[in-house]
Amino acid sequence: MAEFALSFEHLIEDVFEVDSLDSRLEQLPLGRLGDQAGAWKLALIEAGWQREEFDLLFRECYRANVWLVLRANDIHSQAIADSLFRYASYAHCSHAVRLMQVTLGLPATGKMSDTDIDYLNVIDEDSFYLKFGRGKIAKMSENLRYRFDSSKACDEFEPIVTLMKPGSLT
Repeated sequence: MAEFALSFEHLIEDVFEVDSLDSRLEQLPLGRLGDQAGAWKLALIEAGWQREEFDLLFRECYRANVWLVLRANDIHSQAIADSLFRYASYAHCSHAVRLMQVTLGLPATGKMSDTDIDYLNVIDEDSFYLKFGRGKIAKMSENLRYRFDSSKACDEFEPIVTLMKPGSLT
C-alpha cells in the first residue's frame, strides 16, 4: 500500500528542492503548492500554530483533504499514488480523479470509486504514466488555448499561474 508520508515528502522535495524532514514548513512559500495550501498556511498561522505543531497540522491538512479523498492508502503502487497526489495537490482532488478516470477509460465521476482503485491496482505503472501524462498535457494545452483565445476580452483572462504575482516568490 502507498504511504502518505512518502508522497508528502516527495511533493515538498520536488517543489522546494529541500529535504521535507529537515525543513520548517511554515518558513517555506507554501503558496507554490496552490491556493489551498496557501490558505491552510494562513489559517494555521492566524490560529497561532508554530514550529513542530505547524508542520504536523499542515501535513494533516494534506492527509485529510487530499490523500484520504483520493483513497491513496488503497493504491498498491507508491508511484501511482504519488502521481495522483501531486496532481491533486495543485488541481484539486475531483479534477485529478476525473482526469485519471477519463484517461484510463473509467466512468468520469470525479470521485474515487472501488472500481477505480481496483483498476489502479492492476495497471502497470508505465501504462498509467503514459495515459495520465498525456491527459495532463492535453488538459494543459486546452487551458492554454482557451486562455489565450484572441476573441476573448483581456479582462476575461485568468492567469495561468496565479502564484507568479509580484513578490509572491519571496
